[in-house]
Amino acid sequence: MVNAFEQAMTLHQQGQLEKAEALYRQLLDADASDANALHFLGLLCHQCGRDTEALDLLDRARQLVPDYPDTWAVMALCHKTLGRVDDGIAACEEALDRNRRHPMALNLRGYFAHLRGEWSQAIGFYHRAIQADPRHADAIHNLGITLHYMGQPDRAAQCYQRALALNPDSAQLHYNLALAQQVLGQHADSKASLRRALELEPDHVEAFYRLGYLKRLTCDWDALDDYTRKLDHRLREYLEGGGNEPLSPYVANLFEIDPDTHRGVARRYGELIEQTARGVSVEMGTAPAKDRLRVGYLSPDLGRHAIGMLVRDLFGAHDRDNFEIFAYSLCDDAHPNLAHVRATSDVFRDLSGASWAQAAKTIADDGINILVDLAGYTQSSRPEILAMRPAPIQVSWLGYLNTMGASFIDYIVADGIVIPPDDDALYDEAVIRLPPSFLLGSPVEPAADVPSRADLGLPEEGVVYSSFNNGYKLDPALFDVWMEVLASVDDSVLWIYAGAAAVENLRAEVAARGMHGQRLVFAEGIRLEDHLARQVHADVFLDAFQYSAGATGVAALMAGVPLLTLYGDRMLSRMGASLNHAMGMSELVCTDRERYRETAVRIGTDAAYRRELRERMGAARKNSSLFQPRRFARRLEQAYRVVWARHEAGEKPGSVDISEE
Repeated sequence: MVNAFEQAMTLHQQGQLEKAEALYRQLLDADASDANALHFLGLLCHQCGRDTEALDLLDRARQLVPDYPDTWAVMALCHKTLGRVDDGIAACEEALDRNRRHPMALNLRGYFAHLRGEWSQAIGFYHRAIQADPRHADAIHNLGITLHYMGQPDRAAQCYQRALALNPDSAQLHYNLALAQQVLGQHADSKASLRRALELEPDHVEAFYRLGYLKRLTCDWDALDDYTRKLDHRLREYLEGGGNEPLSPYVANLFEIDPDTHRGVARRYGELIEQTARGVSVEMGTAPAKDRLRVGYLSPDLGRHAIGMLVRDLFGAHDRDNFEIFAYSLCDDAHPNLAHVRATSDVFRDLSGASWAQAAKTIADDGINILVDLAGYTQSSRPEILAMRPAPIQVSWLGYLNTMGASFIDYIVADGIVIPPDDDALYDEAVIRLPPSFLLGSPVEPAADVPSRADLGLPEEGVVYSSFNNGYKLDPALFDVWMEVLASVDDSVLWIYAGAAAVENLRAEVAARGMHGQRLVFAEGIRLEDHLARQVHADVFLDAFQYSAGATGVAALMAGVPLLTLYGDRMLSRMGASLNHAMGMSELVCTDRERYRETAVRIGTDAAYRRELRERMGAARKNSSLFQPRRFARRLEQAYRVVWARHEAGEKPGSVDISEE
């Protein structure tokens, strides 16, 4: 039978799995206590995607030979596939009890620590795995992934390149290298890495998906319509095949794909997050009784991020007689916004160094009634915390402007403009509608020093059209309209912020439309106070079509700049309309692109109309609740009371419409 086992092993190593399995089973028919056959048949079953069966075989093997670490390590591998984090950790520890330098067990133990958000521990395990086996490409790769999550893309890229030297044909390694290169601003290298991943694995949906994001980020519009069609097709195939790749729906927001496809991607992403959360057991304490409703705000963006600018004054504006406000920060940021939130919350907790399981336990132990997530599926968000259900009511607001498609989110905060009642069916969450807008702005004073037009690269004379949206919000149809406007208004310029990565492509787009390059002026990214001060030179803010201005729109209105927008077909393309509604400037909300163009031209050619708009903006800025956090807080609190009363009555979440006071 020894020869039969060796033959089975040879077939296994050659990838002839069916023949190898048949021989392993023959060996077990002859001797059911053959631990080697049980172990390797278990490994084979794992390789074939039959992990439950594999675990049964491996469990029999370890009972026969309990001190064999490899069996425990393969069991951990099966638990990884099944999403059983706690069981996987236990199996790794059993393997390491028998061999403290077992590379596979150390690598898997690091993986499970990473899944729990215990990144420092994960790095320690990966280093130990690499010390035990310096050529362990998987451990080096995983070390890079964790370093990237910890905000160290430069060190992550070094790990990926080191792993690629050992395994140059790994599409996933090229993909992860591309992610690090993107964060480092190496966009050409990132695109090359993604294309290499697709050469190696043409069906690598993550690489194709991310390449689309880079195209939008850098305003690379070559064959964009064709790419969008292919993306929609690939995403449908991904959903039909029950894909396990974690595709963040945030990228899908940048493309005009079928709403059902987008919602499917969101739901699948939420399911994968829930699978991870289900694999972790956390004992959460019983919260003490309290007199006030406890509301927690969870965000990685309470500092220098645009979200921090919007919500900064909300924490101190809440009614302290009836509400107790907790702020849970997922960033460690020295920005004054975060310091202000810390000072004006009843309880502030820095969870930036906590695992998501620890963070969920902290929130649950605080007895939070309503947890408001301000990040959704955006960068640095940690939806795994929400998937642990640390609060009975969980709400999505402001950071992510679409359905999250997750069972762990009960409500989405919106208004009657961005999500009218007829659109409720497009959202898995119940909709809370606030009047007049779901957006707010914490007032900021502009810097005292106002730069001259020359300092900003603007001509001394002529109308200045501005748009400070990120480059990924722009598209060819929008740019066509903008160039038509410039052609109709002599000496006008378009003052734009699109990020350094998009500059050359946008210059080429201007030239391709027969316009002189000097008609496009690029703005630098600067601190908010200086940005507000420089906008005195802008005559009107031209909004994007598909993904309209949120925080950038608020900043324009705060600076007194009229905002011209197009009412789109989804929440993302209706934010400008919501802002204008709140400012009493609905005439600047256009229903079609021709009206948008005509209005932009009128503003550029009618000086009296420009002055009138500016004067009205000054009055609207003083009167609108958009810049009055206390008024906004009262409406938000009304919604909190309604959703909590429903919860206590045992009712399911349902739409909530708050009326004007």
